[in-house]
Amino acid sequence: KEPRITQELVLETTKGQIVIGLYGDDTPLTVQHVTDLVGRGFYDGLRWYRVEDFVVQTGSHYHSLMAEAEGGEPDQEKLQEAMMRDQEVGVVMDEIKHSNLRGTVGMAKPSDPQTQQPQANSATTDFYILKRDTTSLDPYFTIFGKVTEGMEVVDSLETTDVLISAT
Repeated sequence: KEPRITQELVLETTKGQIVIGLYGDDTPLTVQHVTDLVGRGFYDGLRWYRVEDFVVQTGSHYHSLMAEAEGGEPDQEKLQEAMMRDQEVGVVMDEIKHSNLRGTVGMAKPSDPQTQQPQANSATTDFYILKRDTTSLDPYFTIFGKVTEGMEVVDSLETTDVLISAT
């Protein structure tokens, strides 16, 4: 059964617009967490720092700055500021209910250094959009929405592209 979309998140990128339907009934903690960050302008100006054949990801000021440096050494003061900005955001508890399918949007989280498995209840700011079904991720990540418009934009994103604004 398709989850009910309760509101929309609009991402303006350097490649065009992406509209995401949010699953506020099924993942209320995550949707509230993300919409709070959007309301603060947290995501505005960040790079899509992870772009692979199956996924695009953004949401970290630190990783965005590293991507912008393109292998060079970023300004250490800016890097410190980026780390602080990312770290001042709290974690959101897992709400794992939906499958990781093409077009779905999920919260990324760090892996445990020993097990290499994603750490439970550790999502903060990063989110991903899947370019293909990746159901092996289902036990680990909260899917909180899906792309309703602009999947062609998602497919065209590169690490040089920017999330101009999120509303």
